[in-house]
Amino acid sequence: MKKSILLVFVIGLIGAFYLNASEDALTLMSAPQKSTLEKLRSFDTHTSKADISDEFGEPVNSTSNDTTISWEVKQDSKVTRVKAYFLTGELNKVQFLSLDPFWGYTLYYSKNGVENEL
Repeated sequence: MKKSILLVFVIGLIGAFYLNASEDALTLMSAPQKSTLEKLRSFDTHTSKADISDEFGEPVNSTSNDTTISWEVKQDSKVTRVKAYFLTGELNKVQFLSLDPFWGYTLYYSKNGVENEL
């Protein structure tokens, strides 16, 4: 019984994540969150950790070699997370995540700016 309840819960969370990804995430975002997304869209591969910190303050978490760095952004009494990936020494990807309501938005970067959004 407990296993089946846990399984239903996990499947529900996975479904909620995919349901609220990309375009659905735009619907769930508040106006300040959409403003943050516009800032993220202005980044490109030359955007540095310092540039992102200028926008969102000091990082709350990072890997030892700074390939993955996270910032918390407080808006409308809710906290969203901006997670930047510098896997090749340049900005490759940013995830913009919320737990209330649950959604995620990912931007992939090239030298010309945003290459793909999911």
